[in-house]
Amino acid sequence: MPELDLSSNNATSRRVAIGGTWITAVVFLVVGVGSLLVDHGIFSAGIAVVLILYAAALGGLAWLAQKGLGLAIGLIAAAAVLHVMVAVSTARGSGEWWLWIFAVVAAATALAAGKVHLDELKQAGA
Repeated sequence: MPELDLSSNNATSRRVAIGGTWITAVVFLVVGVGSLLVDHGIFSAGIAVVLILYAAALGGLAWLAQKGLGLAIGLIAAAAVLHVMVAVSTARGSGEWWLWIFAVVAAATALAAGKVHLDELKQAGA
């Protein structure tokens, strides 16, 4: 896979998209480990394992985007939109203030990844 040319004009957006994905992966990892540590039974442990695996998948996606796999940015954008919807829904239902911070990070990630993706489409069409 080719290394990225971060001198392009979408380098900042690419960094925000990839950085936001790494942050999101860490959030899911912490929540997954926390769910595992509370030890509320087999269902809770199952959810924890899924969250930890999802965190690993997001980390892998961020890594692939860093390495320049073109498909990764589109997947980051799609995942970030999903994260915005889940964060807003959960924040409204639970009243947990920190989920609004997560929603903002996810929205910034989605917007940055969308910009990078659109810039790549424009370059491909030129």
